[in-house]
Amino acid sequence: MIRYNQIKELIEFNLNTTLNDLEVIRNGAIFEGEPISITIMGKYGFGKTYSLTYEYEWLKEKQDIGELSIYLLQIRENIIKENN
Repeated sequence: MIRYNQIKELIEFNLNTTLNDLEVIRNGAIFEGEPISITIMGKYGFGKTYSLTYEYEWLKEKQDIGELSIYLLQIRENIIKENN
């Protein structure tokens, strides 16, 4: 759970100023063998909603190689461009 908290903090740090009502939700596997996923949800602009779901293992890999923050900043830039 420590690893999830680290990833959640990175997501919140990078997207909190861009998305209002930001939620980071850990989704458990419904069936055995299914991957655990993380859903990022929030609002931006005038009532637009934003939602992305990632496999938890993929996020961990990105964090391990130091690319998670860079990826989250790219998401942030895309949201800002879409809002303008």
